[in-house]
Amino acid sequence: GGGGGGGLSSEREFELRSKLISFIRMVSCQKHTSLGKGEVVFREGDKANLFYILASGELAVSANAATSADSSATESANAVSVRVGTVMAGEGFGESTLLRGQPAHTKTVTCASERCEVVSILGEDFLRLVEKSRVVRESFERLSLARNVSNEETIRNRSINQSTDR
Repeated sequence: GGGGGGGLSSEREFELRSKLISFIRMVSCQKHTSLGKGEVVFREGDKANLFYILASGELAVSANAATSADSSATESANAVSVRVGTVMAGEGFGESTLLRGQPAHTKTVTCASERCEVVSILGEDFLRLVEKSRVVRESFERLSLARNVSNEETIRNRSINQSTDR
């Protein structure tokens, strides 16, 4: 079959990222954290200086549904959190803020299963490893972009549904 644009297939990219995550776990100092259902890995606005790998369990990713278009003085009190994604065991997360050099997380991540085992490494270690390979960096950047587009669509659809329900 013909590939598009000379890039890696999504299956091949997933395989590449999986290998990189395994490599990161082998060569980086890491911290293991065990969480119960509903416990928070990080909140929107928390300092972003770690890369995370979900060793076991399932995580819920949520974002503030309020947009700048409907901002008001009481917005923060009325902010609605919308689930925009899921992180499954074996997946890495938190890379988008690191790759963009953002100081704070733009999403909230919580344990969605009874137990979650999360491994974290220093963001600078993650970036040092990713910088060594253009292919790996581009793979994580594409993943991050795809997640952000999906998140924005989820928030937009949820906002439209809520405004038509009133």
